[in-house]
Amino acid sequence: MSPPKQESYLLLQAAADSPTVVQVFFDTGSGFSEQVSVKQQLRGGFQSQSIRYSLPSTRVRKLRVDFEGKGNQVNIEHLALVDTKDEVVVIEPDKLKELRDISLLTVDSKGSALVTWQQPDPQVLVNVNRSFLSSIAVSPGLVFALVFMMYPLVVFQSRFSWNLVRKRGRPYCKFSIQPTLLKIWVHNVCIVLAIIIWCCAGVYCWLEVVGKKSLIGDQGNQVIQAYKKDFDRQALSFQRKDGLKISARVYRAKDTKGKIPALLLLHGNYPAGQMFPLYQVMAQEFALKGYLVMTIDFAGYGHSEDPFAGEVARRVDLEMETRAAITYLADLPLVKSDQIGVIGHSMGADPALRVGMESDQVSTVVLVGPPRRVWERFHYPPDRDFFWHWAHHIGQQQYGRATFPEWYTKELWLKGILARDMVHMRPKLRSWHHKPVLFVDGQREPAADKDFLRCYAKESSFPKKYKTLYKADHNCNVSARNGQILYNPSTMEQLTTLVDNWYVETVTGKPRWSDYLRNILDWLFGMTRFTTC
Repeated sequence: MSPPKQESYLLLQAAADSPTVVQVFFDTGSGFSEQVSVKQQLRGGFQSQSIRYSLPSTRVRKLRVDFEGKGNQVNIEHLALVDTKDEVVVIEPDKLKELRDISLLTVDSKGSALVTWQQPDPQVLVNVNRSFLSSIAVSPGLVFALVFMMYPLVVFQSRFSWNLVRKRGRPYCKFSIQPTLLKIWVHNVCIVLAIIIWCCAGVYCWLEVVGKKSLIGDQGNQVIQAYKKDFDRQALSFQRKDGLKISARVYRAKDTKGKIPALLLLHGNYPAGQMFPLYQVMAQEFALKGYLVMTIDFAGYGHSEDPFAGEVARRVDLEMETRAAITYLADLPLVKSDQIGVIGHSMGADPALRVGMESDQVSTVVLVGPPRRVWERFHYPPDRDFFWHWAHHIGQQQYGRATFPEWYTKELWLKGILARDMVHMRPKLRSWHHKPVLFVDGQREPAADKDFLRCYAKESSFPKKYKTLYKADHNCNVSARNGQILYNPSTMEQLTTLVDNWYVETVTGKPRWSDYLRNILDWLFGMTRFTTC
């Protein structure tokens, strides 16, 4: 288990009351996953044991230590990071973050009895803070600029050495101003290139720091007002390829005339589906801004048919229903078929991203509070069990179905969820030829979720944008009370204005020349080529 001398590693010293398996997960910017983890057996009887884990070659942002076994108590006595220079970074108690059932204990200077768990399935999450020098990323653009700026000095030193002669036994420096035309041309070209590159670096810094404000919204106007009805709403339905009926609704302003742009709004994991308060308010507000908005109920939600009813086994396929909805929307006589955007909230963001990226009928994609850290959450037993019971609850509430068919097992359900994880779309979003995508989250959402989405957006190429709604929760401050929908007009105005402006900017559905320029600047001066954000 001893790592090579040139390899960084994690040093863990722990003891448990019974044999336990220790599994360490490494987050290098893409969240925790089984592929980037190591396991080790821990002896029981509170026998202290030291274990070393080799760190991945890429920079580690977070560590997660899991203990799996029948033990009721585990003590971490020492936790440290050792880098390539044998510099030991001890994880102090104040740098350990509580995660669910973890309680931190008072420790001495040696770190004994650092953390103790009294509950099963313990976990600890550690943020890794490397030193400044170990986290510096070399920028290609700055290297090029430095080389070009150093060129005149190199030329001067070379000419100085060429003309250093000995006269009468003494060193004598003879400066002769007889440069060739080629040397003058190369000298001037290098200076011009250096100036251009440094100007590009300044533009990049302005775009990334000054001109990139991720938090939007004002601090006033937090009045809650009732849901209003200044629009027309029409119920309709269409079918999937396998004949399953999907319920939908179309919203538009009463004074709408002629063909107008369209938005497809996909709901999250709520039994009411499109009738959940948030989506009714969003559809109304976008309709009042001049869009034709279509909302749907995914199969198994709202008023759509139950995919598990009948003798024929039908699978849950959000992408199939999204494609069918886009086709149906494009065929409506009031819709400009070349100006269709897809908005996905929570669970609906997954099919919005996947289908929106591949469909020729979609111009732009908006993801509001998409599922984040999916692998991490659904490998944590309490969260996994909660969502499994929630899936049963939806079937019971909507269709009176007590359980799933025998063929639809928990393993099959989990496999489908992990397959829809947005991390699988990273390669597509890193390419320079993808549909415009807008990432939106709320300021009141969990910090880990916001960090994940910000990192995900930063690693994506342009055209993209990431914004955080001021004082907004996961449902954009929309709720219901006594059958009446209540919402925050300031928050909803932030969201609708943001999406409307983004739609106008990216209505063509193709990257602009400025997007390619920003991708080049990001390649030259960005840090994401060498370290994770």
